Amino acid sequence: PEELLQQLTSLENLNEDVVEAKFTGMRVLWPVYFFTLQSNEGNSKATLVLDAAEDGFGVVIESEVDTSLYPQLRQLEAGKKLWVGGAITAVDRTGTGTVYLKAENFNFNDEPVFPPVARQKVK
Repeated sequence: PEELLQQLTSLENLNEDVVEAKFTGMRVLWPVYFFTLQSNEGNSKATLVLDAAEDGFGVVIESEVDTSLYPQLRQLEAGKKLWVGGAITAVDRTGTGTVYLKAENFNFNDEPVFPPVARQKVK
């Protein structure tokens, strides 16, 4: 996430739409630290807030998640390291920066997880 924000800063003279188009949809897999889960009353949707830095002063990664699909998120303690994979939906360069992510994959261990590679059938 830090490298992404550095690249965006180097492109600061470009039109904001061009910058957004360059990174929107990019697929990422990042090690992050859990910060908070802000539940929405009445449903299983929640806003997940993660940080790229262990000390909590790094780039923020934010994602809307369905906690019924990922119940482990409700039991994480602040500062817990995990891996998140998904597609970037937006980037806000203000402050330390925020990357909005459509999270599609979580690994609650210290090692990254990659989706299984589809194997081609040999004829």
